[in-house]
Amino acid sequence: MGGGFTPARRDVDWCAAKEVPIKPLLDRLDFTAGKPNWGYQLRFGLFEISERDFRLIGEAMGTKL
Repeated sequence: MGGGFTPARRDVDWCAAKEVPIKPLLDRLDFTAGKPNWGYQLRFGLFEISERDFRLIGEAMGTKL
């Protein structure tokens, strides 16, 4: 950074959460259910997930949304 460069950043509110394995969620999430190669889309960076998936992941991680 310097020379007037200011990076664009998203304003994020972080929740207290714990790490959890994804395997128990695979059949329940919209972006993974029935997709044997579901991890492939993660190679390209950010992608949108449904609010339902967001809440399922948050619940599994013990967050209060």
